[in-house]
Amino acid sequence: MAAREGESLLEVLERHKTPGIWADCEGGDKENQMRSHQVPVDFYSAGVHCAQCAVHIPNPWFDTLNKKPETEIRRVASREEGNSTFVRLACCVKVRPDMNEMVCVVGNNRSTDGEWFAGDDSKAF
Repeated sequence: MAAREGESLLEVLERHKTPGIWADCEGGDKENQMRSHQVPVDFYSAGVHCAQCAVHIPNPWFDTLNKKPETEIRRVASREEGNSTFVRLACCVKVRPDMNEMVCVVGNNRSTDGEWFAGDDSKAF
């Protein structure tokens, strides 16, 4: 997929309409904007909320990704879905030119909107 340097992996995946990516929190708030400067935010309400953009990125790329923000670490740890050693949230991965030909596998994500009352989810009630 074509990407622009400096945008988040979530923006790339959404632009290409990748199945299994649900940006329910739209990448959190100001903390993870991947811009050259960021507006200061309240730490306790900042960051990603939904973790529905989980991707698994194998080595050698995983070790070269940008540092995980604290909110990503907390949110991934609290996911009910299984996590591999190489899980990241697409909204927290900054695209760089050296990621050319990077492979990423979309995780077991689902939207928090719409599936709860369809009758197919045993955990809905």
